[in-house]
Amino acid sequence: MNSAHGSNGATDPQQSQDRDRGPSIAESEVAAPVAPRLLDDIQVIVDEWRGRLHDQLSLAALEARLAGENLVVILAYGTVVGVLLGGACLLVAAAMVVLLVRLGVPTSLAMLLGALLMVLGAGAFVRAIRRRSRTLQFPASLRSLKPDRKPDEPDQPTDPNTARNQDPDGSNATSPEHTR
Repeated sequence: MNSAHGSNGATDPQQSQDRDRGPSIAESEVAAPVAPRLLDDIQVIVDEWRGRLHDQLSLAALEARLAGENLVVILAYGTVVGVLLGGACLLVAAAMVVLLVRLGVPTSLAMLLGALLMVLGAGAFVRAIRRRSRTLQFPASLRSLKPDRKPDEPDQPTDPNTARNQDPDGSNATSPEHTR
């Protein structure tokens, strides 16, 4: 009862060789088209994402250019407003000098008082500008990037301007913990 296909439980040497060689020709014909289709699908996805990225970057570039142009216009308007307010401030000081002269104060003293008032006003604005300019250096970002600083360790000022703003306990008065 021994047949050519090994019905007695023994395996045919030809069949074991066929299994070791891999898929038959018919099986490889079915599997082969899957790889090119998958690569084509991946290429389509990559092309779509590349197109979307290009569109987004183009939009960001256009918006940045528009924002830059608007910033220039805003700064020009601000300059005009500053000149107009400066003129108004000078007129107020002149009116104060005229009022003081009419009240009997000598003209030179009235003009000196008007100039002193203007210098004090300018000094207040310079101080406010200096206080605001510290945030332009991104101090919180710089502190967070320091690798040797521990979270509980107080900030050590590197700028002489920030050294003046130290609290008595050594912490920085302009740090986010103090401004909240």
